[in-house]
Amino acid sequence: MKAPITDRLFFAALLDPDTAGSLADLARRLRLGHELTGQPQAADRFHVTLLTTYEGQGVPDNAVTVAKALAGRVTMPPFRVVFDRALSFPGGAFVLCGGEGVAGLDLLQQKFGATQRRYEPHLTLLRDRHLVPEHPIQPVAWTVREFVLVHSLVGKTRHIHLDRWTLK
Repeated sequence: MKAPITDRLFFAALLDPDTAGSLADLARRLRLGHELTGQPQAADRFHVTLLTTYEGQGVPDNAVTVAKALAGRVTMPPFRVVFDRALSFPGGAFVLCGGEGVAGLDLLQQKFGATQRRYEPHLTLLRDRHLVPEHPIQPVAWTVREFVLVHSLVGKTRHIHLDRWTLK
């Protein structure tokens, strides 16, 4: 039997505090409007995953070293992100997605030069068994000015930011 994953390392684009606060309000409204029971993520945990670099039990030192080397390859100016749709993924994640407004996230993800399964930029608001079909929302936008290396303590709703890189 495979041991459960307790730790994950990933790169993420974070929201500025004002946008995160507005998004927390939107998550509450969408939750009520769709009669969802899952709890929205805390505003300080909203993020867009760019690339997962490690999953396992504990984090070996070399996993952080490898991740930081990948980040060192990235050069890109800040860019605007716009999410304009909400929907549920088959696994129960209720997310925001976007069309052309997420092109910068696609490009940033590619800059790491690492292969990953199909990348679909999204921002998870909450998880729920009830699935919601895709529908438009009032656009949520912000400028991505940096990305961070996150150590997620899986199942403990805890993210530790290990390092950050400024886009310029």
